[in-house]
Amino acid sequence: MIYTSAVWGPSLGPEFGRDFQSTYFDDWLRWIGIDDVQSIRMHPTLTGDADAHREAAHAQARRVARAFGASTALRAA
Repeated sequence: MIYTSAVWGPSLGPEFGRDFQSTYFDDWLRWIGIDDVQSIRMHPTLTGDADAHREAAHAQARRVARAFGASTALRAA
């Protein structure tokens, strides 16, 4: 799952809101039987450096995709 937000961030206090989307959606995925859930977060407003956050999120997405591809290939063999 890829999560992003304009205001809320993991290191911010409750005055910036709560993270309802990821906990709800992750629980829902597990409820329907999807246990292999990887989360990628992008919160560029925390530091104002959107480009660096985007690059980091893209790099993490590539790592997750490679791992998924490798595990899928092993299951198919």
